[in-house]
Amino acid sequence: MAARSWARVCRIVKPADFETPFGLSMSLLAELVGFEHPIELRHDNLSTPLASNLAAEAAASAFSYLRPDLALEWLEQGRCLVWSQLNQLRSPLVDLRAVDNKLAQEFQQLSCRLEQASHRQRSQLEDNMAKKISLQEEADQHRRLAKQRSELLEKIRKLPGFEYFLRPHPASYFLDNLPDDGPIILINAHEERCDAIALIKGRREPLHVPLPEITLEQVTGLQKKLQLCVGLNCLRTCGHPHRDIGLAGTMNFKDFYFVLERLWMCLVKPVLDALGFTVCPSISCQELVTNTHL
Repeated sequence: MAARSWARVCRIVKPADFETPFGLSMSLLAELVGFEHPIELRHDNLSTPLASNLAAEAAASAFSYLRPDLALEWLEQGRCLVWSQLNQLRSPLVDLRAVDNKLAQEFQQLSCRLEQASHRQRSQLEDNMAKKISLQEEADQHRRLAKQRSELLEKIRKLPGFEYFLRPHPASYFLDNLPDDGPIILINAHEERCDAIALIKGRREPLHVPLPEITLEQVTGLQKKLQLCVGLNCLRTCGHPHRDIGLAGTMNFKDFYFVLERLWMCLVKPVLDALGFTVCPSISCQELVTNTHL
């Protein structure tokens, strides 16, 4: 919260320095879902309004300062954090163990000690300094552990292949590893602004496409309306053949067409125009799911 507040103040007082506090905020977000935490705690931490909205806010700020490369990095970092937790994918520590198991154990133990020190500090504040160890001593220990962990991180990042251990890849990494079957579109919807990024093979920087005709509130409303239209219809037509739930009514095509029209005019068409398409390309459902993130 402090890092995000710092970022917001920077945008007002010293806009050119917005990158540092937002970068720190995203790094701290990764700490909330660290591999030393139980999976339930990781999910809880990610579901807080601060955590769930941070990547979108950071990206919106980057778009404001014409830095689509930073927006791409922060959006991808936030997306990877979410998906790695939802799917319980292996952590970067697994790869480190395969190269240097002793270093991996040392880093995990130090991370756990740092987290325990944080909990003790919070407990002492809540207990009104009831414990014998002073808050100052606890704070000093916390700083020592944080410094040791930072030094260990730098050591790990000097290993071949671990340059981006627990930090986002640069935009160039994604641009160098694009598929051949067409551009990838990422969409960011935030209360401040909405934008899209097009990643095009052979292009050395992301293509920024502002979306000024749509807002986060409108996106949320369209999402709910579409879920209602499609969800009820799916229940009626795609349910178990032997379990007729008997839903009354049919799909509300008027609302459905309204959603598609708004999405086309405010989101899809501006992106296709920026890409130079004069005829709408054919996009399969699989491509849509794989290549777009909202």
